[in-house]
Amino acid sequence: MNSELNCLWYEAVESVGLTGLVGNKGCRLASKYGEAKSLVLGASHPIGATVMRSNIQLYHGWECPVTLRIAKSIVTESPRMTLRELQVQILKLAKAREAAFPYIWWVYSRKASSDVRAIHEDSNGILFAKLRSKWIQVYKCQRLGSLVGSQGGHHYEDMPSNAYFVLWENEEQARNHAR
Repeated sequence: MNSELNCLWYEAVESVGLTGLVGNKGCRLASKYGEAKSLVLGASHPIGATVMRSNIQLYHGWECPVTLRIAKSIVTESPRMTLRELQVQILKLAKAREAAFPYIWWVYSRKASSDVRAIHEDSNGILFAKLRSKWIQVYKCQRLGSLVGSQGGHHYEDMPSNAYFVLWENEEQARNHAR
């Protein structure tokens, strides 16, 4: 499966004209266990009690609106879909040029925030952090694989695999929070 997914990755990247922008890395595999719906549709606050997991530096990200719209449509039709299954669907659409990018989210990877935040997990396994006294969903790059791309580095696949990020309204806000 990994070699098939890698082949699909290279075909999709070439089809949408990103070959020079992704470097020479293969496809970062999304979790085959994580359910895609909660991450694609997002959550505004934790459900049930939370458990503190760790203190980490957060990166800042934003959504790719076109690919996110496609992903929302896919997970609405198949709510039990895993992140890996979503990744395969998005790559197939990118290969067919029905998706402009294989990325649903972008992360400004040049700089993480200067302060460390406590990460909490709710009863559904969704990660959150408190920023300005408000819960914000946290995304783990390793879990998302190549559904998240990097901005601010050498290429779109240039990011720490163990990075965590929060989403902002747009790229400008994300970059401003990273200062």
